[in-house]
Amino acid sequence: MAGFQGEKLRKARLYRGLTLTELAEETGVSKQALSKYEKNQNEPTPSNLFALARSLNFPISYFKIPSECFVQGDGTYFRSRTNTAKKKRVAQTVRTEFIASVYQVIAKYISFPELDLPDIGRDSDCYDESDHDFYEYVAQKNTYILGYS
Repeated sequence: MAGFQGEKLRKARLYRGLTLTELAEETGVSKQALSKYEKNQNEPTPSNLFALARSLNFPISYFKIPSECFVQGDGTYFRSRTNTAKKKRVAQTVRTEFIASVYQVIAKYISFPELDLPDIGRDSDCYDESDHDFYEYVAQKNTYILGYS
């Protein structure tokens, strides 16, 4: 088994929507020590590792096994960035990365069908990625197509 993986501690903390300060308060491990763990500048003692795993509700082995999946983030769209706290946006982005990682592992054993999205009635070359009206249009169209109207 490999050594402690600091990035995985960071992802687990963000997944749970916690700041370093909040995790420090929950575990009794100092904020400075947590920061060093996340940056791979130090490894937690067994008792600290147990406290982190228990608080974050992740198995200890999760923090010791290097990631086999690499997911490019920033694929989450938020309707109103001003109304969604940064902490929640980051947590959702990490959760999306976890889902993509699970998909990558499962895809090794299962052949998924090709993606077949419905035509949304607009030429994909004529929209700007920052066009929020377009995203609203797609969300409403797909809601109707899926029968959630």
